[in-house]
Parts: sequence; C-alpha cells; structure tokens
Amino acid sequence: MRVLGIDPGLRALGWGVIDVAGSRLSHVANGVCRSAGADLAARLLSLHSQLSDIVARFAPDAAA
Repeated sequence: MRVLGIDPGLRALGWGVIDVAGSRLSHVANGVCRSAGADLAARLLSLHSQLSDIVARFAPDAAA
C-alpha cells in the first residue's frame, strides 16, 4: 500500500510518501508545496494544483 502523509499549512504544506508492506515501511518521496499569491484564494489554488500533481505522480492508496 502507498500512503501520502500531509502536514497542512497555508504558506508551506509538507508531504511525504511511503510504501507499506506488512510491517516494513520504505520512503518513496517527500517535499514542501509553497503557496503563491497574496490572498487566501490564490494560495489555496496554488497548493491544490501542486498537491494534485503529487497525487497524480505517486498514486497513493491512502492519505493521512
């Protein structure tokens, strides 16, 4: 199973992806999405776009 972990934030959103096989965990990728724009709507749109790309690239089975 592939799991995407998210540490939410409006200016910086942390994320990490791990693979789980029984009791074994293995790191796949991690990073930070930084928001662009001055108003809240622009920041949320920027984070949504970046996180959508991450979901498409890594195809997680679950998120937390």
